This record gives sequence, structure tokens and C-alpha cells, in this order.
Amino acid sequence: MKKAKKLLVTLLVFAFVLSTFTVGFAATSSSAKVTDENLPKEVVRAMALGYLKGDDQGNLNLDKPITRAEALAIIIRISGLETSADLMKGQTKFADVNADPSLQWATGYINLGVGQGIINGYPDGTFRGNANVTYAEMAKMLIYAMNYGVTVEGAPWPAGVMGKADDLGLFDDVNASPDVPAIRGDVVMMVDNSLTVAHLKQTGYGDLKQYEEDPDTTFLSKMKIDELEDARVTAIARVDSTLDDDEIELTTYDSKGNVEDSDVYTLLTDETPEALFGLKVDAWINDDDEIVFVDVATNAKDILLDTVKGTPAKDEIELKVADDTFDVATGAEAYVNFDSVSDFSKIPVGSYGKFVRESGKIAFANLFDFDKIGVVTEVDKNVISFVDATNGDDDEIDLDDYDDVYVYNPDFSKADVKDIKEYSAIFFWEDDDEINIVVKNDSVEGNVDAVKADSIKIDGTWYDRGDDAVVTLDKGDNYDVWEDLDSVEDFVDEDVTAVIDLNGEVMLVTGAAKATSGDLYGVVTYAKDGRYVTLTVFNKDGEEVDYTAESSTEFRDLVNLKYYNTVDNTTAPLSYAALKYKLTSDSEIAKEKSVVSIITGMTPTVNNSETFSGKLTKDADKKYVDLGSNNRFYIASDTVIMQALNTDGELDPSLITVDKFVSLSINDKNEALVFGEKGKDAKFIVMLNKEFEGAEEDLYYGVVTDKPYKSGGSYYATINVFGEGEKDYKIDDAANFPKAKVVCFKFNNKGEATIYKKATTNAEYTYNDSYVKIGSSTYKVDSSAILYSLDEDSDLDKKISRTTLKNYKYINYVLDDSNVIVAATVSGKATGEEETPIAGAVTYINTTTIGKVDIVDGKLTLKATDAHQTINVKYKNDTNKLVTFAPTDLKLYVEDNETKQEVAATGPNANSVEVNPGATKNLFDAGLTLSVGTNPGELKPGKAYTVKLILKGELQDETLSVYVKSDDNSVEKVTVKGVEADLTATPASVKLPAGTNLANLKVSDVVIKPTHAKATVKNVALNTSVTPATLTFDIEAEDGTSVSYTINISVINPPTAATTTTTFDIANPADVDLGFTLNDGGGVTGVKLGTRTLSSAEYTVATSPAKVTIKKEAISDYVSANGLVAGNEIKAVVTFQVGGSIEYTITLQ
Repeated sequence: MKKAKKLLVTLLVFAFVLSTFTVGFAATSSSAKVTDENLPKEVVRAMALGYLKGDDQGNLNLDKPITRAEALAIIIRISGLETSADLMKGQTKFADVNADPSLQWATGYINLGVGQGIINGYPDGTFRGNANVTYAEMAKMLIYAMNYGVTVEGAPWPAGVMGKADDLGLFDDVNASPDVPAIRGDVVMMVDNSLTVAHLKQTGYGDLKQYEEDPDTTFLSKMKIDELEDARVTAIARVDSTLDDDEIELTTYDSKGNVEDSDVYTLLTDETPEALFGLKVDAWINDDDEIVFVDVATNAKDILLDTVKGTPAKDEIELKVADDTFDVATGAEAYVNFDSVSDFSKIPVGSYGKFVRESGKIAFANLFDFDKIGVVTEVDKNVISFVDATNGDDDEIDLDDYDDVYVYNPDFSKADVKDIKEYSAIFFWEDDDEINIVVKNDSVEGNVDAVKADSIKIDGTWYDRGDDAVVTLDKGDNYDVWEDLDSVEDFVDEDVTAVIDLNGEVMLVTGAAKATSGDLYGVVTYAKDGRYVTLTVFNKDGEEVDYTAESSTEFRDLVNLKYYNTVDNTTAPLSYAALKYKLTSDSEIAKEKSVVSIITGMTPTVNNSETFSGKLTKDADKKYVDLGSNNRFYIASDTVIMQALNTDGELDPSLITVDKFVSLSINDKNEALVFGEKGKDAKFIVMLNKEFEGAEEDLYYGVVTDKPYKSGGSYYATINVFGEGEKDYKIDDAANFPKAKVVCFKFNNKGEATIYKKATTNAEYTYNDSYVKIGSSTYKVDSSAILYSLDEDSDLDKKISRTTLKNYKYINYVLDDSNVIVAATVSGKATGEEETPIAGAVTYINTTTIGKVDIVDGKLTLKATDAHQTINVKYKNDTNKLVTFAPTDLKLYVEDNETKQEVAATGPNANSVEVNPGATKNLFDAGLTLSVGTNPGELKPGKAYTVKLILKGELQDETLSVYVKSDDNSVEKVTVKGVEADLTATPASVKLPAGTNLANLKVSDVVIKPTHAKATVKNVALNTSVTPATLTFDIEAEDGTSVSYTINISVINPPTAATTTTTFDIANPADVDLGFTLNDGGGVTGVKLGTRTLSSAEYTVATSPAKVTIKKEAISDYVSANGLVAGNEIKAVVTFQVGGSIEYTITLQ
């Protein structure tokens, strides 16, 4: 029975050995060097403890196999025996070591290791120090160095060693196979796993021999290293003058927060004390009280790098980037510019720095209150020139003016002056003869798609303007503060660089945008004499603007025209001018670029090829006009059209929109002037007769619901318009359409919205039964009026119904031509009792019993198979009067939450609905039927909707949320052991790298990603007993429907070679060909000659026939370097993309 039990243990150990371990980091560290930043913390710790060292070039070679000599050196070092090894350098008992120059560095380690029994030589008397060490051999060396060798004596090799190593945790995060050469990176991980493991010590001898774990003996203790866990950095030199620059104070606390111990240590690592200040750390300390390694123990989510947004209080503080307000812990500490502040209310607004949370509350803050912030424009030795982001002024820092210069990264880690360069964002404060600078090098380059007053869209991504930001349109010749949309509008469609500040917002936009104009048109309404004539021009935007001529000689003939007379004045009739012009970048009328037609009465001058006059005729809805019989012009979207005179015959230009003009039939009162080319588009049309009717405009009323923006050279604003709905409108001036403004507008000739009249603002009112009273005036509020409430910051809060007006006190509004309020915003809650409704209330919107419906908390969830669901409305009459609803009083409809479009609505009732006092009744005869499908009016799977009710013209607050579950059960991606399957193949398939053992495949090796986020993967199964192996699984859609999938799994057939032996003549060297067959494609990834990996220059690869040719020089060099002679053999190994390798034998002659 004992034998059977022992056999079972052995089989279990073997089962363990053949299992797969977690992949470590070594494969990603192929080019790692000692000086690299962002190395894995295990590697950093290994170098800090001194057991990992680079080669002569500083390479760590983490992806290379470790040799016996290297592995032994590591074991000796972590055992605290480095000094002893140094004393034992010299002759060894191994002839191959003594004769090998490449192993002389290791003689001390070899003599000590053999003497200590950590490692042995080979039976033939060699040590083979440059031979590879397998994972099993590395594990054995560690186990014996920890005195656990007795636990594996008599166990089968390598199963016993591998099992014990796993038991001790040596293989955590290591991909280990017993007979595979151990990779240096994995060895570092194995050693790191072993550092704190208690060693075994013998406590009994002779017949009572026994062993126990000694918690006081570890590799750390042997290296005389203590580990201090969860210690807070409570003081650094910048806040405690008794400390040296490289010293920090570490304090530990008990479970109640009381101080247990506090000591000062010297920091030997590269970490900056300022970066660690206030954080909890795990520190490894040598016997000289020096910290050789430190790891931050504070959870990353509890370390906030942020800016103080609002005025802090003693017990709470608002942060900008987090966009949240945090409670301040009792006893929390705060420093501003390394000076302690008594409480958080003393922290200046705008201070930036590090906040540390404990249990969700801010427990520590180390902040900088900057004197200046800016963007570097030039660095000349120790002089840093920059543009001040607060005002656009040029400034500079001369570092020679300071005794101490401290430069930090945004996380307070150490930076260098050389990190400050052009386009660096810098933030600094001064204290006597020292300067503290935070530098951030983060910028975005790309093309500007659109701009808003406080944000810019670059290559499809929006970036917010920082609290302090400047722009330059000429790459640094001039800087302006980014104040509004005008500051950045010229960047649209330009390539820019945007510099990002500490909060992730833009502090500088720089580009080469030029504000230039094309051809412009207008009516001159006045000309003022002077050294340069100034023209008042009514332009295409419907505005009168003064422009000065660039030339001192132009437009003199326009000064004495009769601008203020009427067209009917027979003695001195009205005279004015129509103008084509260009503007310079200084907004002057460009020299010699203008075309002028002086108009006297209704007769224009047409003394050039661009102006035409006569009787203009056109048919309704036609996009062309005729001047006489031979002059036809077409109307384009950018044709500027004006009516010059008002009905009194005075010069009072107005715009006519293109759409309006196209709709007209013109045959009378039609004197006109046209700028353009015959047979082509009219550029400018001026109607000259006072009795011409065409300039009347339709007016629109609404509320601007979002900030205006610019795209493609035009401004846009989102406006909810009375009778039209919410959509984006092209606007003439973003300043006239800020968010939350109530507007009355018309369209100019370019189809741009332009303000027609101003809204009445901040009027105090009372509301009663659809009327508001303002002062002595009473106005009706339209039942479909656009109504919004404002929050305390005067921003839009929410859309409200007409009856809700009674809850507010102040109103901004516009009246239509019937003196009815059709758009308004309200604010300031009114006081007093609310009126009790007299007509009852909607109690709920619900479904009937048709179909199976899942309703939870006012939500209706449907499936694609739920063909029809009917919605109705219960109405309770809680008054003592009969309530009657006409068919036109009721509308129930469903709205798409994404597009805000109506999808389907109820049909009107056949008769009025009467609800008796105290009764509850359905409002609709048939209700609203919801259907799921692909046709118009049907709901779509995977989308959300809202059922809404309009009662007597007012949108009700009660709604019903509707969600249609997705029926998408498709699969987007499948990977097996990291290899993506081809889902387009029939059948779907995946080929794994050569050498993969399909028998070892596990479900955990498979990753399946459904196309729809709410679909689930079920019933995943692997069958490796068939050929090909198969992966089967189901994708279940959100609505419960599922589809089964099968993917065939096979292994790439590795390359083969017909012959693996060849020769090399030392005396008559020639290139050596190593032939092979690529059975499943791929290519060569590397060639190794003996113990040396060849560079790509030392061999060539051919495809037809497939072979690797090793250059004779490489072989001769290897022969010479290793003292080889005729009769010796060299092993050459070729590795392949598809996995696997072929070993060749080269016999020397």
C-alpha cells in the first residue's frame, strides 16, 4: 500500500511539471539596458540589490538564456556571499574554466558554489560555465541555496524539484518548462519570488534529524536587507531643513492610526523625495539605513494630480480634473510651496499638485501655487524665453539668477533643465534665490476640424481651452489671449500645434492661419473724406461696417454722393454706390481690387465688364434671371441679393435670401444692377426700385441649447425653434447666439441666422392658466412654446411644460407678431403655495395585457420576437368636475432617444373622452402599438426609446422608457493562445505555432469577443481528441436567441531538413548552406552558431531553394575565438517564424 501511495505522489508531481505556468515579462525586454526607464519593478529591485548586472555594454539581456556561471553568481550574491566569492577568485579545479578567458570573472563564484554544494561539475571533470541552465536546474540551485535540498532527495528528476519550487512560489508569473533553457528575465522573477521565503534549518540530528522553516532567515536577511512595509513618507528635505536632500523620514502606524515608529533613511534609488512625499511605500533598507529599493504602496487611484477648482473649505475641496468635491480627512496635512498650511481653507484657488486619499477622503496634499505659467518659445543656454499664458506677453527666466534650480515632472518626479525645450509648458514659482519649475512636454498636432468659444477639435478630437490660454496665428510673431470664438476661428482647416497644460487642457494654439478675404459685395451707404477715404458698407451679413481704403487715391468720387436724399427728389436725387471689394489682413479695402457702380436714382453706371443693369425678370422657383433679352445670370447659393431702398425711397439696404428670391416671380418694379459674367452665376444683385417687394423675412423664435461652434468656415448653433424643433443652424455671428439665449432671428442671403430683435430679459412675472403677467401687461404663452428653466449659473437646466412656469419668478422671452410668448427661459423659484390642479392628473403610462411584457420601475423591455405591444395612458380625475378631452387634445408617441425623432404615434380617438369625478380611465381608444422590426415606424433591436404624452398641447412629465433587446448573436473575434482565428474561412479555423501540444489546450487559452457588448458567450468546449481539434461555443444575444459556432484548431507543420550535417574546411573556408523545407510558410527569425547568436549581416536567407547561408567569415571567427581544430564540431541552430528550430552539425576539416 505504501508503494502505491508513493507512486501516486510521483504521478501527481509529473502532472504538475507538464502543466503551463503564467507568462512573465522576459519576452518583452529584448533590448533592455541598465540605464532604461520604466523597467519592470522586479528588474529594478534586482539591480538595486546588486544581484543583477549588465554586460560591458550595459545590456541586461533579459530575453537571453542564462548560463551556469551567471546563475551561480546570482545565487552567491543573494546568499550574501559576494565578498567571500571575491576572496576565492583564481584557479579552479576545472580545466575548461581555467582555459576560458570568458569565465575568469566567475572563478570566485565557481570555487565558492562548488565548495558550498550549491552546484557541481560534470563527471568528465568539466564545469561548462557557458552552458545554458534549464528551469529545473535553476530551481534546484535556488532550492539548495535555501536548504530545501533535503526535501527533494530521492524524488524523480526533474519532477521533485519542479514541484517543490512551485510549492515555494518560485514560479509565480514565470513560464517554465523543466528542460527548456531558463531565460534571464524569468530567472530574475524566480529570484524575486524567493527573496522573502523563509529558509529551512536543521533542528535535529542523527536518528532525530528534522528541519524547520526559519522565518528569520531569508535571502534578504542574508544580504542584510530589512523590508519596511506600508510606511508613509512624512518628511523630506524641502519641508524639514534638518534632512539632507537625499534623506526621507518614514513613519509606520498601528491599526488605530497611532505612530509606531519613525526614522530617517538615505534614499539610494532614483526616486525623487518630492514624488514620494505623503505616499505609503514598501522600502528595502540595508544595515547602513540606506534605502536600496522603494515601491509605492498607495493605490494608484488614491493619488490625484489635480488643480484646486473652487475655494476650499476646512472639510472639503473641489478638484478640476476629477470634476468632483472631496471630503478632507480629520488631521489631513497640506503643503503649499513646501510650507505647511494650517487647514485646507488656506489653500489658494488654482494650486496644482498631488492629493492623496485614504478611505475616499483627502488625507494629504503637496501643492504648488505658481507665480507664472507659459509656453517656452526658445532656450538659449540658461535663458528660457516663454510666452505668458495669462496675457500673451513675452517673458524669460535666466537660471543664472538663482542659486538653486529645481525642475519637476507633473508627478513631482525629478526632471532636468534639458527637458525644457521649445513648446514645453512650464509652471514656476520663486522663493528668494531658488526657482521651482514644473515642465510638461505634451502637445497635439493636426488639422483643425471645428472650434468653439472654449474648445478646439483637432483631427476629430475635442480639446477644452485651459483656464489660461493664448493663440498665435503667425507661429509666434504675435500672441493673443484666447478669449472667445473670434480668437480661434481662423484656425479652422489649418494645421496647428496645441500645447497641453497640467489639467489636460489647451494652453497654446499655434499655426500659420491667415485672415484673408475673397471677393466681397455690398452697398455703400456713406463715404467719409480724409487722407484715406472711409466707406460705410452694408455687407452680405446685413451689417453696416466702416472700411478704410488702403490707397489714398481711391473712392474720392464717392465722397459727395447724395446718400441722404430720396429717389424721388427731382432736383438732387438719391445717389449711392454698389461695390465689389477685397479686404487686406488689416481689414482695409485692398488697393486696386474694387469694382464700383455709382447709382443715381435708379440708374447705375456700368462702364466695365462685370456690371450689368436693366429690367430683371424671372419666373417663380427658377434659379436664373434675365436682364433684357441677351443677359442671363444664374442664382447660386452664395449669390448676394439686396434691396437698396425702403418704401419711402430712402437708402436703407436689406437682404433677400436666395431661397426667397428664387421663389419670386418678377415682372414689375424690377430695375436692377447685377455683378457677374453673362451666362454664369450672378455674384451680386441689387434691386433698385423702392416698390419692389421681396425683402420681407420669415421670423423664427427659439432658445439656443448648446454652445456655438465653427466648422468648414461657418458658425453654427443648436437652436430649439418654435414650430420647427431642435437642430443646428448656420449663424452669422457666434457672439449673438450664446447658449441659453432666447432669440428671434431671420435668415440673411447666405442662409445664416441673424438676430432680428432682442429678447426681453430678467422680467419678473406671475403665471396663471396659460398667461403671464409682467408689470401691467399680460401675455398668452403658446401651448407649444419652447420653454426652459435655468440653473443658478444661468445655464440651461431642463425643458419644462407651460404649467411649470408657476414655479419660477423671472423670465426672458420673445413675442411673435401676435404678441404671444413662443420662446422663453425662466429662473428663480417663486415663493408661496402651489395651486392644486383642477383637472386631474396622468397617473401612469403602461401596457395592456397583450403579449408578454417585462416592466420594472417604469421601464418596458422588449425582444425582437415581441411583435406588438400596446401602450395606453391611465388618467385619474381627482376633481369634482367632469373632465373632457377632445380627440385633438391627445397625442401619445414614441421618440428615439438617440435621434430625438418621433418614430410612431397613436391615431386620434374617434370621440371625446369623458372622465367622471374620482374615476380613472384610459385616454386612448386603441393605444399606441409598438412593433419591433426593420420597417419605418418600427422599433429597432438594441435601441432605447421613450413614450411621451402631449395633453392639450402640453408635454407631460410622465414617460415610459422602452428598450428593445439586441438580437445580435454574432462573434467579432476569437483567439486561441493569442492567435486570432480566421472567422471568414469555411469552416472557421486557427493554426497554432509549431510545437504546440494540442492535448494541453485549456478553455482558459481561448478568448471570445461577441460583436454586441450585451451578448454572452456560453458552453465553451475544446475537443482535442479529434483531428482537427475543435472549439465549440454559443453566442447568446441579449434577447436570449443563440447561435452555435465551431472553429477547427490545428498546429503549423514545422520546417524540416533533408540533411542536418555539413562540413567546413578551416584552411579553405567557404560559405556554409543549411537547407530546409518550409512546410507551412513563415520565415527565419534567427541563426545561432555554437554559443553565439549571429547578426543579420553574418548570414543570408534564400527562398528558392529555402536555405540559410552562414558566411565563411562568421565561421572562421568563431573557430578562431574558441580555439577549434579539425575534427571538432559546431552546432548551428536556425529558428523559424512559425515556431520550432532545426539543429545542424558542422564538422571542421
